[in-house]
Amino acid sequence: MISRRNFLKLAGAGGLTLGLGPTAAPFRALRAQSGPALLGTARNCIFVFLEGGSSHVDTFDFKEGSWTPGWMGGASLVSGARWPSGIMPELAQRDQLFSLMRAIEGREIEHSRATYFWDNARAVNPAFQNEIPGIGSVLAFELGQNNGPGAVFPPYVSINRTPPAPGFLGSAHAGYRISGLGGAAALDHPYGEDAYHRRFQALGAMDPARARPVENGSALVGYQAFYQQADALMFRDDVLAALELDEGQRARYSPEETPNSLGDACLLGFQLLKQRFGVRFIHIGGPQWDDHFGIYNVLQRRLPLLDTALANLLDDLAATPGEEPGRTLLDETLVIAMGEFGRTPGPLNERQGRDHWMFAFSALMAGGGVRGGAHLGQTDDQGARIVDPGWSAGRPATHEDLLMTIYSALGVDYRKTVADTPSGRTFQYIPPSPGAPSGLRPVHELFS
Repeated sequence: MISRRNFLKLAGAGGLTLGLGPTAAPFRALRAQSGPALLGTARNCIFVFLEGGSSHVDTFDFKEGSWTPGWMGGASLVSGARWPSGIMPELAQRDQLFSLMRAIEGREIEHSRATYFWDNARAVNPAFQNEIPGIGSVLAFELGQNNGPGAVFPPYVSINRTPPAPGFLGSAHAGYRISGLGGAAALDHPYGEDAYHRRFQALGAMDPARARPVENGSALVGYQAFYQQADALMFRDDVLAALELDEGQRARYSPEETPNSLGDACLLGFQLLKQRFGVRFIHIGGPQWDDHFGIYNVLQRRLPLLDTALANLLDDLAATPGEEPGRTLLDETLVIAMGEFGRTPGPLNERQGRDHWMFAFSALMAGGGVRGGAHLGQTDDQGARIVDPGWSAGRPATHEDLLMTIYSALGVDYRKTVADTPSGRTFQYIPPSPGAPSGLRPVHELFS
């Protein structure tokens, strides 16, 4: 039968890893009594994380100056926003499918701390870091409760990046890590399906505790979830098909003869949603965008990869029927692309690159109720500072505001708290971190 060790090999060969630590004491998520109504316009979310800090002034808040290479081009989208159409023409042709949020201001300037903020909805606190669940695990806990019998995958899938720990939510809500290369190993058995089922049943007979119902507080919850999820994937042709990447489809998501792990990851994410396996939140990683040196040499190769990957993802989602009659998968899926912060604006540094910049950066958002062909916010002529927030809060959007926007679009109450955590501290789904402005709220203006 499939062994625990063999099953964990999936992490390196198009597979999964699940945290197997003890589960915390039973907990209750309590709804807050005030705040704005939730949008509930999306069933799913794909978050394309441009890790390393993509240059906002060379992408979603394009600023032309003496530093701009001629090959980047430059044209106005339907929203009036400027766009590097010479190097990203595919998205330029689909500008009515997405909107740009160009007034985001961060509070962290170091990679790991800023990434932690996006992954966990709060600043790093080493004293309680082990019990804090990532947003993917919170969404898995919330959204997975409504998944039907066809949900053979965990609700939270992370492609090409290690998912944050599930914290006190436990292994049952951990991220399912898949390689963007596609494919899967160990989803069959060398002696066939009948032999597998006999041996799996024998394992249950030898270990009756594994089959016995347990409460959330038991350390067995994580182990039970692991075995159940593994068993559900075995000998499934549709699972194998969803994890395989067709060469023709891969060519659509990537420029010809150009390897593109981001394109493969976007294609894989689309296939998982299309199959309706119960996947609800997909976190996609890709190449590093930490371009302190020779940035335009790198972007000349990388921007076409981002362009075609996102453009074809939007096309395929828009061409696929959703779960609700009359809606497409794009209508039901919120797509976000952004990094943890931006890059220094204006002329390049002495190494012909751009350094970290948290005072203004931007995001591309589409689907899930987002109104296409719009942009919110405006920066100065170099992209250094926000001069017009462009939304009702009258200030730059923060990490918390954007994460609240994701929760609200998915119909998850971001105001919830959990009182009975292992440490006894109250856990807020999205708390105001030190330095946060007052009046945190979702950016509902992005939606129709």
